[in-house]
Amino acid sequence: MAADMRTVLLTITDDEAGDHPISLAAVDGGDLRPLAECVLPADLLAGKAPEQLRGEKSVADLMRTFVRDTPQSAKFDVIGQHLSTMLFAGEVGECWEREIDAAEAGLRTLLHVRSEELRSLPWEMMRRSEYTMFVDAPNTFTRVTDYPAPRPDPVLLPLKVLVVEGQRSAELGTRQEVRAIKRALFESAGRVEFDFLSEPSWDVLCATYQAMQPHVFHFIGHAERLRGRAALAMRDAATRRPWSLTSGLIADHLRPAPRLAVLNACRSAAAETSSEEGKKNAPTQDVRALTDVFLRRGALAVVGMHGDIVGDAASTFGGALYRAVAGEHEIDEAVTLARRAVQSTEDDRRDWFLPVLTCRAAPSTVLATSCMLSAADAGGVTQKLAPQVSDFVDRAVERRLFARDIDPDPHPRAQPRRLQVVTGDSRAGKTKLVHWMRRRCALRGRRVRYVDLGGKGTLDAAGVLWAIGQTDEDVPNLVGPMAKGAFARFGHDLSYVIDGSLPIEPVESNGGGLRPGPAQSGKSLTPGPQNALETMFKSFRDALVFATSESPLVLILDGLDGVLPDAFKLHLYPELVLKVLDGVIPALTLVVVVAEDQKGKHWPIDQVNDTDWIRVDNPDPEQFQILVEDFLVALGHEIGPAREEKISGLTRSGKWPISDLAKIADVLAMN
Repeated sequence: MAADMRTVLLTITDDEAGDHPISLAAVDGGDLRPLAECVLPADLLAGKAPEQLRGEKSVADLMRTFVRDTPQSAKFDVIGQHLSTMLFAGEVGECWEREIDAAEAGLRTLLHVRSEELRSLPWEMMRRSEYTMFVDAPNTFTRVTDYPAPRPDPVLLPLKVLVVEGQRSAELGTRQEVRAIKRALFESAGRVEFDFLSEPSWDVLCATYQAMQPHVFHFIGHAERLRGRAALAMRDAATRRPWSLTSGLIADHLRPAPRLAVLNACRSAAAETSSEEGKKNAPTQDVRALTDVFLRRGALAVVGMHGDIVGDAASTFGGALYRAVAGEHEIDEAVTLARRAVQSTEDDRRDWFLPVLTCRAAPSTVLATSCMLSAADAGGVTQKLAPQVSDFVDRAVERRLFARDIDPDPHPRAQPRRLQVVTGDSRAGKTKLVHWMRRRCALRGRRVRYVDLGGKGTLDAAGVLWAIGQTDEDVPNLVGPMAKGAFARFGHDLSYVIDGSLPIEPVESNGGGLRPGPAQSGKSLTPGPQNALETMFKSFRDALVFATSESPLVLILDGLDGVLPDAFKLHLYPELVLKVLDGVIPALTLVVVVAEDQKGKHWPIDQVNDTDWIRVDNPDPEQFQILVEDFLVALGHEIGPAREEKISGLTRSGKWPISDLAKIADVLAMN
């Protein structure tokens, strides 16, 4: 959405006579400039209301009842027209029309309904002539809780999304919605990280939330009332016991609050009522507003529901919403595009106007992100690593641990570890996890040098060090001027050491007169003086210190099968790995990928530490079935009942290596 778009604020209040004054103001920076005013009568223009809104009850009650009890109707249009007539009476309507005509980049209308009676009306179905207001992008309508609104700082990429399926339900189509959201988020190219929980226990949900601290919390399932308090209906998949995520648990334990909460739960946006009559007569399905709980505890925005949006409509809305979020649309435009996607399928159903976006902060700031790279560099690294990570699925726990240790979010106590080892089963996806971390670090402005040593197992210590020095970093523009020439002196020294002699100081003291390094990284050391090896490693460590003097570096060593075992265990481990652990190169983080068969062979067996290392093992059959589904979804395939059965049949037979995902997906995609 354009940064220079015009913004107006519509405010509806109550007066002592029971009428509802309406004001329209232009938003100029943080100031309001009054434009127009009018008064909506207490009877909500009952004399002009369509027949569906005429009866003994009030227009507001009849409207709420009609929407609640009528899933599909051609009369939604006329009700929407009446809502528009109520809001845009007289000068307010004329002035708003002038504003939208003058807004070349689009008009953002903020709707602040301060009247408790009118807050629960389905304003999202408003129509003005043939114009459906809440599905028009970039001319967006958004409810707000107050003005002026806070403007929080952007999120440093990635945006973190936690999706929770409270109770799996064929009626609500929860699995369809989960798959649609996954499909959209797989297209985010590293800008969004996500985790999905299906029927978690309270302990699992709480632990995952605290470990992840999501920016977006998305709930799929039923809402309910428990002892007079709003709740989200949950079930523990392990025990099959139901439990309730009450408003109290949300307020006390889901902290810090997400920037955005999306609650696809039955009538989660229904306004709380303070009247005794309302409390007494409210049916179970009309749960009090969980929206308010999140907003009061600090969420910047909440998407709740006027009614039950299920099945295809729910999956269409969820998929479209997160495609827009992944495409960096602002939250009001993202919700508008998602409503439009639902409306385009069946516009006489109520599903498209059921989602209610309420913002406590300026909509442009709710999901605003910052990338530490230029657009060109971000696009370059994304394209470079796409083949390695486009089909990387799940590994949510491993990803969180890896990110915590190597690239933690900014925090006074958060410091990356000096060394992290990735280990686990053969063909389990260790290298894909490393490529995922490369992309994450790059998008956050971290320098990364990934060195693939894989090959015939013939590299000695000199060959490994030379390969490290000759490998380009993932984002060349992050390399400072000092780092660019950091390994020149090491190349000079190495050219002597591999010939069996000690290095000679260059003739010119200003850096000239340096000999080039060896022509081939695989050239072996020639036996020479005892201290030649020590000299070579010291020269290399000095080069790393110089290379990291301007900014930190993540160095990743993969493919130890290409290195002579004794060269790593006897030389590289004590002279590089342990020196990094001791802080000799303080601005360097070292990541080493160690396969199971390399423990003891390359890595000293008494130094193996599986407790602190990141383990990447092949999953059990049940988990592998989920991974196969995710893999197919990531490739854009639909998962229907027949394909579900085939997936189950293929995967229940035993433990499969992750590397077979592509083969299985190819077989299933042809059926």
